Amino acid sequence: MERKKIDLTLQVVHDLTAAQAVYMANANEDGSLTFFSAIGDGPAAATLPKPDEDAAEDDTKLPVPFKVLRAPDEPETGEEEAPEGEAGDTAEGDAAPRKDPLPRFEHVPNVLAGPPVPFFNRVPMLGSFLAVHVPYKKYIHRAAIPEDGGLIVEPQGAPAEDGEEGEGGDAAAELADEGTENACDNVDEEVADGASEPKKKVWRAETIEASYILCMDTIGCSDFNTNGISDADIEK
Repeated sequence: MERKKIDLTLQVVHDLTAAQAVYMANANEDGSLTFFSAIGDGPAAATLPKPDEDAAEDDTKLPVPFKVLRAPDEPETGEEEAPEGEAGDTAEGDAAPRKDPLPRFEHVPNVLAGPPVPFFNRVPMLGSFLAVHVPYKKYIHRAAIPEDGGLIVEPQGAPAEDGEEGEGGDAAAELADEGTENACDNVDEEVADGASEPKKKVWRAETIEASYILCMDTIGCSDFNTNGISDADIEK
């Protein structure tokens, strides 16, 4: 995702919520988090190191942003027959796969009394914190270039006549059948000899699963809602 789009997204979230700060981190391969964009009092350039083994196994010690990177618990595999005509059933009678409409997130109502929350050199004050997992597919990595070079052949030259395939059309169709969902928008244009239009070369990249962490907080916000928080915690 382009940096400008991320900055705009954070600004929209900040404007539409009561958050004092909205900031985004990238989950690195070494287990650390790098914060690179922020609106408000959030960190625009900061790094959280990978938690040690003790913290990783103890929810009371693990910093909240790292919690959303953990794989969700697998649901119980008890097989129960659904009643006929249930909304989740398809026309063939097979149950449609269920998808969680919400991403993984961690909410801390009171940062002074909950699990560890990074303050990034800010004075600890009353407020809440929310971390949201934002998964995406990454094609900028060491193994991005496929062994075959990743070239997707496009039809070249003049349009084919009726009933005939253009040059390179068969190869493009074969590659498309194999699956080109990992194709990126990396296009080279060259003017072919005798061709009226430039030919296009689209390069495919192997993608890997990656993660952003969207964070927002109301730390130090004068309008912070204290409903449900005891007076003792507020006085801390």
